[in-house]
Amino acid sequence: MTPLVRAFLAELGRRLGGAQGLASVGGAGRSYALAALLGERDVAVAIVVPSQAVGLRLHGFLRALLGEGKAPLWLPAPDADPYEGLPGHPGILAQRATALSLLAASARPSLLATAES
Repeated sequence: MTPLVRAFLAELGRRLGGAQGLASVGGAGRSYALAALLGERDVAVAIVVPSQAVGLRLHGFLRALLGEGKAPLWLPAPDADPYEGLPGHPGILAQRATALSLLAASARPSLLATAES
C-alpha cells in the first residue's frame, strides 16, 4: 500500500467514527470506507455480499488497496448444488478449502463471502 493510500484510508477511518459510520456511506465510497476500516482492524471481520460478481469486484478492489496481507480472504460460492448430487468444480473447491484453512490458522481473520456461500 502506498503512503498516500495509507494516509487517505487512515483519515477516512477517523472521519467515519468506526463501523457504525459505514451505513451512512454509499456508492463507491463504501468500498473505500470498508478498506479504511479493514486496514485498522484489531478483530475478526466477516463481510457478506449479495452475489459472486459483487464479491469478486470488491475483493479485487480491497486487494489492490490493502495488499494481500490485509485484504479479507475470498470464499467463493459453490458452483454446483449439492442437493442435486453434482460435483463442484475442483478449482472452486480448492479455493474454498484454502480460504477456510487460512481462516482457521489466522489470529485476526477477515472473510469476504457471498450470501450464496
